[in-house]
Amino acid sequence: MKRAVTETTILTDSQVRTLAKQLRGFLAQSFPGIDSSGHDPETSIRMMALSAKCKEAREKRALSIKDVAAQLRVPQYRIKAIEKPSMRELKPDYLKAFVEFLGLKRWVRRWVAANAELAERLGIHDI
Repeated sequence: MKRAVTETTILTDSQVRTLAKQLRGFLAQSFPGIDSSGHDPETSIRMMALSAKCKEAREKRALSIKDVAAQLRVPQYRIKAIEKPSMRELKPDYLKAFVEFLGLKRWVRRWVAANAELAERLGIHDI
């Protein structure tokens, strides 16, 4: 029995590569030159699960971004960057604090194990 894939599913490398290939093929039809744009669909696909899991956990606790930002004493845009995700604005210390606050360390450790290279680039490999 196959498990359903949701936006918070931690995908395997093979699944990410397949999805990215399909995405590139789809986008290439509408946006010629997408492969030369510098956009990395694999990174976006890998980040989607992490971002969605954080947002889902926050919403389950009925907390707004403003509530979380106030409790963690971080700017709201940093929480938004995690949930968007925005790689340029994402900061490891804020992500780690958010994950800890939401009680997601165990899940994030599984995500890190499946996405070691990206976790290293994000500075969260040691979570």
